[in-house]
Amino acid sequence: MLYSQGEYLKALAQHEQHLALTRETQDKWGERQALANLGRVQLGFGKPDVALDYHQESLALARAIEDNLGEGQTLGYIGDVYVFLGQLGKAIEQYEQSLAIFRQAGDRYNEAEALSKLGDTQRQLNDYEAAIESYQQSERIAETIESAKGQAKALSGLAEVYADQFWYEEAIASYNASLALSQQSGDLEGAGDTLNRMGQFYSIMSQYPPALEAYAQSLEIRRQVGDRAGEAITLNNIASVYSRQNRYAEALTTYQQALAIFREAGYPTGEGHTLQNIGVILAKQQHYIQSLLSLHQAYALFTALALSSGTDSVRSWIDAALAGIRDNNSPTEYQQQCLTTAQATNIPLADLCPD
Repeated sequence: MLYSQGEYLKALAQHEQHLALTRETQDKWGERQALANLGRVQLGFGKPDVALDYHQESLALARAIEDNLGEGQTLGYIGDVYVFLGQLGKAIEQYEQSLAIFRQAGDRYNEAEALSKLGDTQRQLNDYEAAIESYQQSERIAETIESAKGQAKALSGLAEVYADQFWYEEAIASYNASLALSQQSGDLEGAGDTLNRMGQFYSIMSQYPPALEAYAQSLEIRRQVGDRAGEAITLNNIASVYSRQNRYAEALTTYQQALAIFREAGYPTGEGHTLQNIGVILAKQQHYIQSLLSLHQAYALFTALALSSGTDSVRSWIDAALAGIRDNNSPTEYQQQCLTTAQATNIPLADLCPD
């Protein structure tokens, strides 16, 4: 779950109070759950290192009190942290340990969930054969226990694997099956997510009209359920399609809508990515100074969040924008543009134009 700043602070206070109470009453089982919840909240706000500390403490406590199901859940949460950090091999190790515990306990619901997470990670490693097997097992279990939500999630994962391999018919069939299950079970959030994924697939296939149609449906659902983060993410995706079509004015307008939502709701990671997207569009239009302003804001956010993947990506676009200014201006004009921009912002000249 992705938390806004307001939600994060509220959830953090709630679970910290719960943790204090469980320790006061020496409720070890409740303490383990409170620690796990705190870890999930921290990861939901983009603090993986803090999350990992909580989960490790929760795991040690689960083992000490022989809470096998709690141990399985916490191993899965640790896997989620490693996925966030891009350490996919470690994530798979955690998910496999979690899966083994749930199988031994006969917990079919959590077994299906663990298999779905395992499939997600195997897919990211391009281990498609293993991912398909994991998703299919998850889907069969979910069907057996009549979990339409779990079944839809597994089918959506399968569709992603097929999409990655450009198996067009298989991907669309799985997406549609997932969407139908979500709609039949009244899982609007699941339907919105699947439609967003369908839009991404159509976009990758350069089928822009159906991509925009899927995104429009996803956007409507996410607005209906009040999913502000999801709404902004879908707006970002719509803007990406406009950018691919060289409809830059529409792309910028849509990115600005997404940016406003991220800022209003307090999602710094989404704000950073959207600022980067805006900077890229401006660079493509050769509006290099404006591009630098947006990119430097993104860079500052990613630096504050300690997201090295974000800072590395933004840095490459900053370098590209600087190269664009150099290529289109004399050295004197280049320095003057840099100086003028630095004076109009809070960005030091040495940071804005390092050379």
